[in-house]
Amino acid sequence: ALTVEEEDTGTAQFWVRFAFEQIGVGVVVGVAAGAVGAWLLHRAALRGWVDGAYAQLATLAVGLAGFTTSLELGGNGFIAAFAAGLTFGRVSPDSEHLGEYTEDTAQLAAAVSFFLFGNVLLGPALSEATVGILVCAIGALTVGRMVPVAVAMTGTGAAAPTVAFVGWFGPRGLASILFGLLLLEEELVGADALFAIVAWTVLLSVVLHGATAAWGARRYGEWWQSMSSHEQAEMPEGVAVSEHRVRRWLRTD
Repeated sequence: ALTVEEEDTGTAQFWVRFAFEQIGVGVVVGVAAGAVGAWLLHRAALRGWVDGAYAQLATLAVGLAGFTTSLELGGNGFIAAFAAGLTFGRVSPDSEHLGEYTEDTAQLAAAVSFFLFGNVLLGPALSEATVGILVCAIGALTVGRMVPVAVAMTGTGAAAPTVAFVGWFGPRGLASILFGLLLLEEELVGADALFAIVAWTVLLSVVLHGATAAWGARRYGEWWQSMSSHEQAEMPEGVAVSEHRVRRWLRTD
């Protein structure tokens, strides 16, 4: 959404078209890539054309295909990759097995991203610290983070401790790093200050959320255990849930 060409951006028509190109194209391409990739891998596995290890490696190609195709068509590559993974996980009969590899790979990629961020990018951003940047970073971790989560959970019946726990520990900072890098790449006006806000937000998130994770989990567990079994059974937090996967699109022979 940052790659806006120089044209009249003040009209509603422009922004409608731009939103469709960035979000609409990304979603359509991602869903198509995920569905087609799941179908192809499943058929190949049924016919013995691919074994487990290579099938797991091939799942990475599904996200990359969605990402690159969306960029070529003018859409948002990150949205396409996300939609591709979401669709693949929903429609593939093999997603539970293949998901073990992709989850481990995602964890490794996230760890590498945070390492590179801290080792290469964080130092220059720290020198840009001002009172305004710090206020923005703290606001992003509190009001800008917890309030939207609370709004999203409205109507679920979740108790206040649950809403606060999810709002504080829920979202992660990896997406912020990616969008921050896009800011620097596009060389927009004020990009350095915006990236400094992103950097400080991620840094404070790593420190504060990491430092309070064990304490918060214990307190939340103590709160849950303090209620009777009858109270727990009547709360949405006490309802047993299982992962649902839609497999209507794919059938075994």
